[in-house]
Amino acid sequence: MLWIEAIILRSFAPDDRQDTTAMLREVLRTASAPGLARYRICHEAVVSTDLIVFLTWQQPGPPEKSKLGLHLAILLRDFGLVYHTLWIDESDATPA
Repeated sequence: MLWIEAIILRSFAPDDRQDTTAMLREVLRTASAPGLARYRICHEAVVSTDLIVFLTWQQPGPPEKSKLGLHLAILLRDFGLVYHTLWIDESDATPA
């Protein structure tokens, strides 16, 4: 099963984005997370204070918020408001 965690940050200060992104890259680069297929860090195109981390998981069993996702959400609370959600990928695994 493929599922995606989204950790969304609305930062208190727009100038924090580069530091926040660098911190996230370092944490994700060094993380040991079995089942993590990929991650993405994106910023909102218009609202400079919004950032999102996507963690894509491929592993058996019911989807649940991961230890890594919970850890990132806790770290990001120092930078602003955090919203942590979990999604199940309903798309076809093969391209059309």
